[in-house]
Amino acid sequence: MSFTDKITIGWAGDSGTALSKLMSLTADANEARSVSIADSTTDGVIDLTLDVSDLVFFLLVANGTITIETNDGTTPDDTFALTSGVPVLWYAGCGSAIGDIFSADITALYATNASGAAVTVDIRLLKDSTP
Repeated sequence: MSFTDKITIGWAGDSGTALSKLMSLTADANEARSVSIADSTTDGVIDLTLDVSDLVFFLLVANGTITIETNDGTTPDDTFALTSGVPVLWYAGCGSAIGDIFSADITALYATNASGAAVTVDIRLLKDSTP
């Protein structure tokens, strides 16, 4: 079975000029989840195991300010300081290597929320487990 996700990349200038590109990405596995992280959470575990070399598409976005760390809350491999609505986005063919986003495979994510309110973290990914 295959899964296809569509993403739109867009740009608009002050003059009203706009560009938009709809892309379709296909892989044999997908994952979509939303996780609510309570305020005052330190290193709350989000179960996610991922061989990053399998990734075709990855999106991480939150509706508030939160820190997400990979593999360890004390000495993480990678740290994402998310602000509301600003995504971490990577897809095959974007011009960056997956190593520019992740320095190691993922065994878990750790969330720290000191924003004053619960924050929802959305994770979307496509992976090709049989490349």
